[in-house]
Amino acid sequence: MEICWKIRGFSRATKDFFDRYLYLDTDALRPVDKHRVEHCIEQKGSVSRDLLQYRGLFQDEQPTKVSFKPGRKWRCLGIEDYLEDEAGNEISVTEAARIQTGNENIVAFPPGYRPHDIRLVLSPNSPIPEKPLDYIKLSQAEVDTLALFVRDANELVRSPLYKTSPILHSDERGEWIETISVEFIRSFVTVLRRLYMENEPGNYLKACGAYSQHFLNKRLTDWVDVEKELYKSFLSSAASFGGLPPEYSFTNKRLIDIFIYTKFAHQPSRERAKQLNDCLLEVGNPAKLEWMFHMTVGHIAACYRNVLSVIDNELKAYLKLGGTPPSLDCAPYANEGGHGQQLTEEERQQRTLKDRAEKLGNDLWREAGSPRDELPSYIKSAAAILSSNGYGRETSN
Repeated sequence: MEICWKIRGFSRATKDFFDRYLYLDTDALRPVDKHRVEHCIEQKGSVSRDLLQYRGLFQDEQPTKVSFKPGRKWRCLGIEDYLEDEAGNEISVTEAARIQTGNENIVAFPPGYRPHDIRLVLSPNSPIPEKPLDYIKLSQAEVDTLALFVRDANELVRSPLYKTSPILHSDERGEWIETISVEFIRSFVTVLRRLYMENEPGNYLKACGAYSQHFLNKRLTDWVDVEKELYKSFLSSAASFGGLPPEYSFTNKRLIDIFIYTKFAHQPSRERAKQLNDCLLEVGNPAKLEWMFHMTVGHIAACYRNVLSVIDNELKAYLKLGGTPPSLDCAPYANEGGHGQQLTEEERQQRTLKDRAEKLGNDLWREAGSPRDELPSYIKSAAAILSSNGYGRETSN
């Protein structure tokens, strides 16, 4: 693999920004370094700061001087929010701005920071009273709400679907969607529904309300209040294809509801089935509509993740001080103890077939005089023989 790495730089001497290009041919590295670098680049959808540990392996070389070899895999890449000075040392955007302007009061924020995020960073923490529990008057129901929200939001962000977005393809076959296993999708939506539905005791809106009303750090409670309003605004906004025009006549909330009420949590009523059909007619393709659904629930899942760390930390502190504990069992339903160890019936049959094929393959191989390097082919043939005879499959009399 040949890699061109573009780095944004800032010169402390000239007070100007510049671009630096680095080059690396991984075939020139030791095998361990070669595979570490390539794995670092390939394991994630975007290049992470983990690549910085291999900065010393790259050569400072302009891409025009590099002849990429035909047939080789090559990558041009960069790391978001990374800036370095002329000596190759990392420098923050804030420090660069202060050097360039001479103003020590300037604070720079990375792209994507919203006004309430900036206020959160710049606001001081509220003073903590000597006895916080004298001021935090949570009811039992509110404690349960916060604990259930923390439990389910933590489970949601660990879901494979939270980390793996579906892909919408458009080719000679038309538009079609590629996703991970539908079992993971059902599991994700099941948990998300508990946080989304307003009648659930630990839903997002109730958790935000209980937190903002009772906890004491105003910089955090104000931030959560804005998060909650942005969430409500998003649900009531017109749905669109990835934020692009045109907007559709139905809202993001309607899009979520029709899938939950027809595909996942409920059997469809006539009304919900009609709503789904109306949305499909407007969008024009079921794969496109499903992709929009995935992007929409991904957005609200990110909303839940945004406030999770705040509520989780504050609830833990409250309970550590001796606050009212949850009245419900809020432990996650997770793979622990014997959970997750039992094989499914299909897995058990596959393992049984594999074990038996290895035994039969060895016997056949020995009968043939144990020809060198041919044992794997005998095992493969044995598996085919057993499978063709129905071995490992359920039969009915």
